[in-house]
Amino acid sequence: MKSQRFIFIVVVSVLSLVGNAQEDDKSKAKDEKKTEKKEAPKEKQEAPPAAEAPATEAPAQEYATVYAKWQQAIEGLRELRKQAKDADDDKLKELTTQWDEKVAAAEKIIPELRKAGAAAFTAAPNADRRLTRFLIKLLEDDVKHDRYTDAAALAKSLVDGNCDDPRALEFGGLAAFSLDDFERANELLT
Repeated sequence: MKSQRFIFIVVVSVLSLVGNAQEDDKSKAKDEKKTEKKEAPKEKQEAPPAAEAPATEAPAQEYATVYAKWQQAIEGLRELRKQAKDADDDKLKELTTQWDEKVAAAEKIIPELRKAGAAAFTAAPNADRRLTRFLIKLLEDDVKHDRYTDAAALAKSLVDGNCDDPRALEFGGLAAFSLDDFERANELLT
């Protein structure tokens, strides 16, 4: 029951982040179109070969891959939720079983997503606002569900990368305090 509540909270958080991210992406696309129209055509620059790609791109690509997997899991849960609205009792039992299976699958993605996200943030701190918001949400969720070791590690990545969101310090300090690392907690909270 507790893990389902956790997944529900994470799913709701991610759904709101995905919605915000889609709006941000639409705004960026509009801005890019306007910029392209204003600028004179330039020579095409070829993308560097994969071997010459900057070191910051590999973690970002890994995060994007894992995040896409996460979005597919969330979309599957959304679809089940839509089906459950009009389902009779027999169908609802079947959907509940499917829901539990999809929630378990989604839970398995979270540690991989946390690791890939932290690596992408470390490679390019504050470069992707959507990534930063997502990591802060994971950090908050870790603290709220007493996963202080995970929270402290994620907070360290965010704080070391000079995360521009003050909640990184707040939740990192709470995690450090809960792990009896009072020196670190004092450093982050004051």
